[in-house]
Amino acid sequence: MGSQPIIIRRSLFGLLGLILVGLLIAGFIYGLAYFLHTQNPRDTTPIAILQLMGVVVLISTAVTAIVYNLHSMTLTDSGVTIKNWGSLFFSSETHCDWNEIEDLNVQRGGPLAFVGGYAELTIQTASAVPRMTFKYCPRPEYWRDYIDQRSESTPQLVRSV
Repeated sequence: MGSQPIIIRRSLFGLLGLILVGLLIAGFIYGLAYFLHTQNPRDTTPIAILQLMGVVVLISTAVTAIVYNLHSMTLTDSGVTIKNWGSLFFSSETHCDWNEIEDLNVQRGGPLAFVGGYAELTIQTASAVPRMTFKYCPRPEYWRDYIDQRSESTPQLVRSV
């Protein structure tokens, strides 16, 4: 019987940044609506449009935050599975066995990624999908080393010619 799978979600730092940007944009829109209301309280059409835009920004920020958090990398006894979501309803899933892993690479996206402790983890494989990528991976060096150690301890396939 195998061990429990390890599920890794995207970095919370990226999620907080995404929510903060959405709130700042919505706050700016509502501030503009308030300013227009103080300048001309009788003209309600632009104010209503701006309020609707603010609601749309808040809803889209919430949906984007949910989709962001759905992305995952799962480590099981059989191998690595990365599930990426394009929207609330569409996802793609890639899998490779431990013995198919050839190389692992961590690429930081800049100073915020360094401070936030996340990066892009890329797995080069010998499977049907030659490259698997997990963006905004928390503690990427730890997971790279974990996957590398696990893949090296798994016996390689013997291929006949």
